[in-house]
Formats: sequence, C-alpha cells, structure tokens
Amino acid sequence: MTPAGHQLTTRPVLDQRGRRVFAATCGCMPAGMAWYAPLLGDLYDRHQAHLDALREASRRNHPTARRTP
Repeated sequence: MTPAGHQLTTRPVLDQRGRRVFAATCGCMPAGMAWYAPLLGDLYDRHQAHLDALREASRRNHPTARRTP
C-alpha cells in the first residue's frame, strides 16, 4: 500500500514537439517538479523505484538497524 504522502498523480501533456507524453508527480515532490515519460508504465516503474528507495532508506535509518553487537 502506498503511503498517503506518496500518491502518484498522472496527466497527459504535450512535449516541445507536440507529442503526447505523460507527466507524473508524487505527493512528496516540490511544486513544479514532475517526471515525464512516453508511457504510463514507465512512470509507474519510476514511482515504484522511488518508493523502494524510500523504504530502504527508512529501514537503514531505523534505530533498530543501528544496534551494535
């Protein structure tokens, strides 16, 4: 399940050459920042990689991960 602050929003847009591409923003991204790709699947993959990186960073920085034997 995706955390509420990380919902993906997509929309079709036209690039500089007039081709239809897709723009996506994650709930945690600053205003005006977006990912762009020609296919929605590419954006979903990018978002999943983003979520995986956040999950790994959370695990790495969790206090239980800092235990010293």
